[in-house]
Amino acid sequence: MVLTLINHCVNLRTKLRANQRCSSPALTASLIVARHLGKGPYLAHQIREFEVHVLNHHAFQDMKSCKAWCLPDNEMVLQGVCKYLAAARLGEVTLGLFQCHLTQIIFLSLGMSDTTAISDLMCQWWLHRLGYRNLEVRKGLYVDGHERPDVIEARGRFLARM
Repeated sequence: MVLTLINHCVNLRTKLRANQRCSSPALTASLIVARHLGKGPYLAHQIREFEVHVLNHHAFQDMKSCKAWCLPDNEMVLQGVCKYLAAARLGEVTLGLFQCHLTQIIFLSLGMSDTTAISDLMCQWWLHRLGYRNLEVRKGLYVDGHERPDVIEARGRFLARM
């Protein structure tokens, strides 16, 4: 499958280089191949990485190795993250819990190594990219002060005047 993707991408890139209007034939070719399969930019990025790795090492790259910044584009990782966030209650998601869930549950279930580390800053970037914002959750009791002694006294004086 990987060899076929790289082959299609190289053939398309060769044709696109002949086109004067195409400014980045490698990117365009990989995006077209990915879209043809019904996938997005993540697969296009992986195709380009696989091609470079095959040219340099004359072997296929391990598909489970990926950089932390491109993992949210992986559909399996994104699905696991969305399930976790949907199941968590509002105000319950913290960077530490999210990081722990990623490394110990999602990555291991996808066969990635347990040494795959994601920093707190990367977790914060992932959550921000998914539409979550860092807010302080405050729990408290609102008291409008109608039972304070000075308010009771002022109310009594007002009722006496009325």
